[in-house]
Amino acid sequence: MDKEFSDALDRLLAFIQRSGWKGYDPYDALNSLPLLKLPNKWLRVAPTVFFRLSPLNLRRMFLVKKGINPKAMGLLLSAYSLCHHMGAVPNLDKARRIFHWLCRNASPGYSGLGWGYNFPWQSRDRLLAGGIPTIVNTSFVGHGILDYYDRSGNPRALEAARSACDFILKDLNIRETDEGICFSYSPVESHLVHNANALGASLLARVSSYTREAELAEWAKRSFDFTIHHQRENGLWAYSIYPDTGHVRTQTDWHQGFIMDSLMWFIPCAGPSEEKARKALEAGAAFYKTQFTGEGMGYWRLPKKWPADIHNQAQGIITFAKLEEFFPGSLPTARRIARWTMDNLWNQKKGYFYYQKWPLYTNRIAYFRWAQAWMFLALATLLAHSSPSPASQKAPSQTP
Repeated sequence: MDKEFSDALDRLLAFIQRSGWKGYDPYDALNSLPLLKLPNKWLRVAPTVFFRLSPLNLRRMFLVKKGINPKAMGLLLSAYSLCHHMGAVPNLDKARRIFHWLCRNASPGYSGLGWGYNFPWQSRDRLLAGGIPTIVNTSFVGHGILDYYDRSGNPRALEAARSACDFILKDLNIRETDEGICFSYSPVESHLVHNANALGASLLARVSSYTREAELAEWAKRSFDFTIHHQRENGLWAYSIYPDTGHVRTQTDWHQGFIMDSLMWFIPCAGPSEEKARKALEAGAAFYKTQFTGEGMGYWRLPKKWPADIHNQAQGIITFAKLEEFFPGSLPTARRIARWTMDNLWNQKKGYFYYQKWPLYTNRIAYFRWAQAWMFLALATLLAHSSPSPASQKAPSQTP
């Protein structure tokens, strides 16, 4: 089975290289200037939803061009670094090129390095302009940079990851509560998003383990205090809380995996909070397993089954592969999810992954960030946790 996953990784790598890191995104409709200029939010939401659901890619008709997505680049950086860790040495050069691209393309005008999307994004709540940095994007990019640092020893990478912490601490809104703190999703909003808060805290914690800054570790602890406090007895985390109304939005999908990945980054440097974090991780993992069928298909948003979504599949592979280090016996779940994904969402001939599968049809659009970047990281993570690496854990090189 590992041979099949390894072959798929090689073919996907070739597809990614041919793409030049450019591609479409399910949410990029407003890269069409005529659609962006529509006069109210619901008119802007409509084409975004239509493009996301349509199995026909009509973006060229609306003048939407392929772009390079900073979050995708962060995911690629992590994946290339993992491939180098497994002995594929040439991938470190690709990782270095991505690292320099990310440093050049951080959002300007903030206290530290931060990254947004390469498209404006209209939701029911707000219009987020393209380029506005978010805690989610910045955290994934920051972890990718640290993964690259682990392989290369490049001191500029650690400086860049530390700079991203300044963006989180100085540019985001921070909600103080009796339970802890919660970072805002972006500098222009204030509602409390649990997975975003956990991701930001995980980057602060991981950077503190390199720099030995007690202040960063304390911010991370207080942030995880908030997130762990809001975990439900069955292990579930809601998606967000609106602080002005207290309304809780429950959306049960890949964001559960984000929080557990964040806890796994936090636990090695959690100190006195380690036991509490491990208990939260154990409860979260038990619940997360219910989000997948026995065959390995992820529910869209529990309890809604369809569509099967490639992002759900990729996140399940990543999280359960990583959980093997904490709860042995988790890896077979990651393999089942990967097996179902290969059987149902993989185009072996062309070397890319489809977007979604519905009961009567499959959406075969080859989205770059949502599908290819996530599955590159998922397959690399699965293979890295399936066998010992022939490469050393860290490289002493100081090459910039």
